Amino acid sequence: MLSCREITELASKAQDRPLTFKERIQLKMHLLMCSLCARYVKQLKFLKTAIKGLDKQGSHAHLSTESKLRIKESLENQSKN
Repeated sequence: MLSCREITELASKAQDRPLTFKERIQLKMHLLMCSLCARYVKQLKFLKTAIKGLDKQGSHAHLSTESKLRIKESLENQSKN
């Protein structure tokens, strides 16, 4: 049986490519027994869906000039320390 570390790597790979039959079985068996890994996989799927939604909307974060200045000042202050 694969370890949690191996399962998280496999789950991440599943976001980029189709898993082999053996990999899918290993993943499903582990997720049936490990609620923490199951939660991790659920969060990965949520993030993938959320990112796809942003891409479709063509959404970009827009900051006010005031916000940009505050961020710039904060970064400059941090680099001085």
